[in-house]
Amino acid sequence: MPYIARSGQDTTRSASTKGARSGHHQRSTDTQDPLIRFTVSPLPPTSSQHHPRQVVLGYTATTPPSEQLCPASRHRRFQPPPSDGLETTLSSGDEKISRSGNLPLATILNPPRSAASRGAAIFQQLLLTTTRHQLRPASSDPAVPTPDSINHHHRDPFNSTEDLSLAPLESATQHMEPSTPQHVDPLTRPSTRMDVKNTFLNGDLSEQVYMKPPPGYDHPPNKVCQLRKAWYGLKQPPRPWYAKFHSTLGQLGFTTSSYDSVLFIKKSSAGIILLLLYVDDMIITGDNIYGIQKRTEENLHQTDVASVIRSGREVVLQAYNWESHKYDWWRNLDRKVPDIAKSGFTSAWLPPATHSFSPEGYLPQNLYSLNSAYGSEELLKALLQNLTQHNVRPMADIVINHRIGTTRGHGGMYNRYDGIPLSWDEHAVTSCTGGLGNRSTGDNFDGVPNIDHTQYFVRKDIIGWLQWLHSSVGFQDFRFDFVRGYAPKYVKEYIEAAKPVFSVGEYWDSCSYDGSYLAYNQDSHRQRIIKWIDGAGQLPAAFDFTTKGILQEAVKGEYWRLRDAQGKPPGVIGWWPSRAVTFIDNHDTGSTQAHWPFPAHHIMEGYAYILTHPGIPSVFYDHFYDWGNAIHDQIVKLIQIRKRQDIHSRSSIIIHEAQANLYAATIREKITMKIGDGSWAPAGKEWELAASGHRYAVWTK
Repeated sequence: MPYIARSGQDTTRSASTKGARSGHHQRSTDTQDPLIRFTVSPLPPTSSQHHPRQVVLGYTATTPPSEQLCPASRHRRFQPPPSDGLETTLSSGDEKISRSGNLPLATILNPPRSAASRGAAIFQQLLLTTTRHQLRPASSDPAVPTPDSINHHHRDPFNSTEDLSLAPLESATQHMEPSTPQHVDPLTRPSTRMDVKNTFLNGDLSEQVYMKPPPGYDHPPNKVCQLRKAWYGLKQPPRPWYAKFHSTLGQLGFTTSSYDSVLFIKKSSAGIILLLLYVDDMIITGDNIYGIQKRTEENLHQTDVASVIRSGREVVLQAYNWESHKYDWWRNLDRKVPDIAKSGFTSAWLPPATHSFSPEGYLPQNLYSLNSAYGSEELLKALLQNLTQHNVRPMADIVINHRIGTTRGHGGMYNRYDGIPLSWDEHAVTSCTGGLGNRSTGDNFDGVPNIDHTQYFVRKDIIGWLQWLHSSVGFQDFRFDFVRGYAPKYVKEYIEAAKPVFSVGEYWDSCSYDGSYLAYNQDSHRQRIIKWIDGAGQLPAAFDFTTKGILQEAVKGEYWRLRDAQGKPPGVIGWWPSRAVTFIDNHDTGSTQAHWPFPAHHIMEGYAYILTHPGIPSVFYDHFYDWGNAIHDQIVKLIQIRKRQDIHSRSSIIIHEAQANLYAATIREKITMKIGDGSWAPAGKEWELAASGHRYAVWTK
């Protein structure tokens, strides 16, 4: 079944859209991220009218899709059809979906009503009793969606996993006289309401669901799109959602009431807890509601490997450079932890911590030895504990594309690992790099034995090691090195098994050039990064090398590069910002290696861009600690502005100017910034200058 890539160019441009060098405004919203994934599937053997379990979804005026499709060969997107004249007609029994009287797109068989809807009356009664200021009919209360409206009830459209995220809404106490002295009405106890944010978005589908290809998307005849994840508007998601919820509460010791399947009860020596579910809203009451709320949140989050990505409020510090191994690094960093935390960083990316053939750590050998050129195991664990206590997550650098052997094997190469943990033989090494394993599933890292990830015993050992790093050593985040070297599906497997809080991959590919001149259109470059993220199950983020390459050319007097043909940011942040880790330099591009350095005199312009824009920004150690207090303090100020204005990875952006000497944009209508030597300031007295420096300025409301 051919795969349709996730993102690309728009197939059509709005009449108001100008070229990249124009000053016309373009807006991207907070809902840039994907809602669905598509694969092209042959049409079912017979029409969907004869397949009651196959559902084809059409558009509705109330829920226009924002997904961006593109075939890998053309990098094209589609725009949702205009809402004018768009109607959804439904009839009882088989439901016909049509647009403005056209032929029906599909025949939909009404699914069985969810068990959750049977608790609507009880839920409403509890809600009206416990919430004093919401005494309205359920039909007009947005907090209590009716069964007919739940599929179009707006929620945060971003999420990439099927796991649940709970958000407490409010709590209230309503005192009532007990009916008898011996009986205490549960409604006299404190109660709290909770809402599950991502019930029906990107959830599992237990059935095959097909969709007619949307307007504007070229497709072969007799082909339809098969949904890989649930989407708003479907009737299937409530069933797997209820099953997951039921299982989760069962693990916490709840039982289902024999009177109503959406009432869950837990009895213990501490008392009783009642939980009532209606669609994706809950009321919890009993003798220890806050304890059960906390345990429920922990249980639902412990397998959530994308909660950080979903939040999008991370700021990463790369806490080393290429020469750090020379300077007693673990001890050196330990002294800086208070400043790292105070500055607003949420994650500290550390160099490879295991024994390596090279002091920098990128030629690993004994993976279970934590004594490295950066310091001893004891010092490392003390550093990790210190970071954790300061609410900064330690990020491990995971180098699993290659591994240096201890003894010679097949072909006289060092492709055996005798005498150390994970004592693999030549079958753990790809045949492309001198081993007896299978061919590589990615690009070769020449000169060293590349690990064959197709081997089950290899993956099992790597998973065990990653779980050890996470649960025993204390690393919470993972950075995967050289992910071009092996198929992304293995990264997905490793993340699902080890469950890091946050993960990011280094997919470093060459940009497009016209001779020695960086091409304006870098869509193919960012498409390859996005394809890798998709292949990894959309679980990790990826370093936005596209944005780096464009930005470091733009600051030389070509700021027009910072707006693509659709009026959006030209890097991965323009297509998939929640998965884009933006950066200026790292230990490879900068430092003493300087393979692709950012122009030194424009560093603060670069940080003014990435620290105010969508995406997840990453700051390089050298700039933060080695380039003087002035640079350090300016970066801290920009981080504080980002956090104070609640800028996150999916924040909306309006690009005002993208000229040769000027770039200006407004982010989330809370920050306006400009870089370049062109003169510009936002209109309106509400804007106040919050930060400025060499060729940059930032205003806030």
